[in-house]
Amino acid sequence: MSIYKRKDSPRFYGCLRINGKYYRKCLNTENRNEGEELLFQWKNELLSDPDSPVSEKNQTFRYFSKNLVEKEKTYPPTPSGYHMYRFTEKILNRENGLLEYFGNTDIRSIKTSDVDNFVTQLPLKKKLTKSSVKQHLNVLRKVLNMGDVKLRFPRLNGSTLKSQRRGFFNKEEYRELRDKSLEYVGHEYKLHNGTTHHIDRDLHDLIVFMVGSSLRPTISEIYSVQHKHITVKETRKKTKYLEFPLNRKNQTMMIQTLPTSYYSYRDLCKRRKNYDPEDYIFYPKWTNRKHCMSIVSREFKELLEQIGMRFSQVGEKRTLYSLRHTSIIFNISQPGVDLMDICRRSDTSLKMIHDWYYPESQLDMNLPKFLREEKLSL
Repeated sequence: MSIYKRKDSPRFYGCLRINGKYYRKCLNTENRNEGEELLFQWKNELLSDPDSPVSEKNQTFRYFSKNLVEKEKTYPPTPSGYHMYRFTEKILNRENGLLEYFGNTDIRSIKTSDVDNFVTQLPLKKKLTKSSVKQHLNVLRKVLNMGDVKLRFPRLNGSTLKSQRRGFFNKEEYRELRDKSLEYVGHEYKLHNGTTHHIDRDLHDLIVFMVGSSLRPTISEIYSVQHKHITVKETRKKTKYLEFPLNRKNQTMMIQTLPTSYYSYRDLCKRRKNYDPEDYIFYPKWTNRKHCMSIVSREFKELLEQIGMRFSQVGEKRTLYSLRHTSIIFNISQPGVDLMDICRRSDTSLKMIHDWYYPESQLDMNLPKFLREEKLSL
């Protein structure tokens, strides 16, 4: 808080700094003592006015959260139609989440210790993964920035949080999943809104393709592949596999699959004799790939629930990502495998391999033989 004179005026001006923002006005007096009194009076008026942006009422975490959401509503959606503010609202309003914890707290009073306490209790109440806690912290940081509050955020280490592994499928489970996905083609199920859907034949092919390629079940990976991208290759022993480009982290990578993906793709092409090179390989009728991703996720969940495989033997929830998890485990279980090559093809790191996959890979050391046998039963 200060008063000063400008070169072009004999009158005093006042300057207030509140929550990191500066407010200035002419005090309409040439007397310094009177100017200081007017400056104090102006400050009190700003803080007491409920409609003022710096009032005590408008310094709560809830107030700045609302402002953040309104700000993000002005952002254009991503090319895939994703709106940032919807994700922010979801994180803010989760049970035992940010709004419930910080809600009416004066944002200026939030300290690093408060963030530490929030991080400590969050996974205990919600059983969230490390990545989910990071999402909460990213939204928290954005809300604090709206109030011009800068804090040192805690580092998430193993003693505080442990990454929650997705359930994978061992040898017998995968065979059952693959076979049952054919048996349940056409199975009808209802959504929450009452509409009826059925399990598509493409789901079986997608399951086998993903386990043979380690692709992620995302718009930019498995749902982006079109027929024009696919090239059939052969090894020296005349074993066929697929190769196709994929954009990852602003780089184009050539993906090379296991033979199982080739057989899956071959059977799919036989069913669609007159496909267009521009068609997506899986679920081509759904041109909105975000909607397609949602449909496949629901079909896979329904299939797992019908065959009793929604959770692993140790209670881990299974999703489409479990197929990628299974694929990487199958790959690193092979003797003499080059882990760096697997990291490159799977777009992961040695640390991720060690932390997420290596213990499970030792459960099925006879997987190489199993993989060779796969082509006989597709």
